Amino acid sequence: ESGSLLPAFVDSAPKPPVITYGDFRRLLSIPSRNYKRIVFKEHVLNEPSRFQWKQISNDAILLPIFCGQIVAEVQPLTEVEHLKRQLEHMTTDKQKLQRALDKAKKLLKATQTNITDFLEDVDDDDEQDDEDEQEDEDEQEDEDEQHMDNDGEALV
Repeated sequence: ESGSLLPAFVDSAPKPPVITYGDFRRLLSIPSRNYKRIVFKEHVLNEPSRFQWKQISNDAILLPIFCGQIVAEVQPLTEVEHLKRQLEHMTTDKQKLQRALDKAKKLLKATQTNITDFLEDVDDDDEQDDEDEQEDEDEQEDEDEQHMDNDGEALV
């Protein structure tokens, strides 16, 4: 009837999982350097009865949901894809090694600077010690001269 207050119907369907490719890899213990292609099933837009396989390799990408689930398939790489992936990993390793080398060079330079400064300080201290020793010797000679008379005999 019009004007009647019927309660609204609310459907509380479970939310589909929100998971990234990185979460998926960690959950299944798949190393970042794997030599397999992992593809995920997803609906084709505007045609929910059709699907397609989508390859994802970026850890930050959200995985597609197919019929409320994450559906994945592992496929072997072709030889060309395998070589390409190896080259990508070698490039990444080279970049990491270059960054480590740059850090080591900076550390070495800082260490050398600190050693140079330390050695300069030690040299300055040695010069000061030499001057202090010379002053002590001069004072001792002056005292010895005061205790001697003109004939070179010691005064008591």
